[in-house]
Amino acid sequence: MSLLGILVDSGKRFAAIADMNVGDMNQAMPVGTTVALLERGTKVMSAIHKRLHYAQRIEFQLLSKLFGEYLPPEYAYETGTGPREVKQTDFDDRIDVIPVSDPNIFSQSQRITLAQELLQMVQSNPQVHGPNGIYEAYRRMYGALGVDNVEALLQPPPDMTPRPIDAGLENSGFLMGQPAQAFEGQNHTAHVETHRALFLTQVVKENPQIQAMVISHVMQHLQFLASEMAQQQIPPETMERINQVQQQLQQMPVDQQQQAAQQIQMLLDQFAAPIMAQLSAEFLQSIGQGSEDPLVEIRKAEVELRDKELDQEQSQFESKQNQRAEEKVLENEIQRQRINVQKNVADDKLDVALQRLQQQADLKLLELEQKMRG
Repeated sequence: MSLLGILVDSGKRFAAIADMNVGDMNQAMPVGTTVALLERGTKVMSAIHKRLHYAQRIEFQLLSKLFGEYLPPEYAYETGTGPREVKQTDFDDRIDVIPVSDPNIFSQSQRITLAQELLQMVQSNPQVHGPNGIYEAYRRMYGALGVDNVEALLQPPPDMTPRPIDAGLENSGFLMGQPAQAFEGQNHTAHVETHRALFLTQVVKENPQIQAMVISHVMQHLQFLASEMAQQQIPPETMERINQVQQQLQQMPVDQQQQAAQQIQMLLDQFAAPIMAQLSAEFLQSIGQGSEDPLVEIRKAEVELRDKELDQEQSQFESKQNQRAEEKVLENEIQRQRINVQKNVADDKLDVALQRLQQQADLKLLELEQKMRG
């Protein structure tokens, strides 16, 4: 028995097989660690499964080649749902028959482990995976578990794709602060009239946010309407050439398809642009947001600009005059102070001179008195 155990252990080490105790694994283990342990424990089985997958691919290729050479042009057969037929051209060189299974996954436990790790990653940050992330992760988890009729158990998230709605419902959404989207094929004229009536109500006039949403939505309708009118005004020969190019787009390379589609769109925009400008001007004028004559608006803007320039010049002139007046007052004050200083200095000099004269006079009198006594 000990020899048998030694042989088994040696075989395990030689094949690099490690026992994988999935039940003992930490549920908070990082995804990379879980996948690494899973790959390490299934290294040999994974290699065998990949080679079986490769061998099955070669077998399918041989069968496809055999069928392509020896099948009749059409081969009929019966199935549970009715008669079917297969053609010899189904197995020519244009078709490559390969297995659709994943050679890296060979067991249900492996599928469940990967699906569980995927579910944990999606639950950790659902905002990154979009509105369908949680639903898709649970659907894959139930699929890995082999649960039947998953649709009855798991409800898909609601479809948030915008769809065309009536103009009245769009107006109701505007009042609740919900924007709307225009679609091709709608009655754009009727929608514009309905939204114009809403715009002229007192409630909307007092709410700039709703006004912006209404105008933005109406511009979408006007763009579709301008495109429809432009297609009607395009010359027949030009429209015929556009249709021919559109029919040949599928046969062109991808880069040439994009270039051709852009050129066609630019050509249509050239016809639609003036119509869009006219429709927009008429709509804005009807709701009191436009002008009667663009030249008048330009002239008003020029007059306003000239008035602003004159006001600025007047303000600069008054500022300079005030500055000059302040400078003049300051200069007069400095001159007055200078005169006062000079006057004080002169008075001081005069006082000193008078005192000196008085002293000299006193000395003279003193000398005379001494001579008279002597």
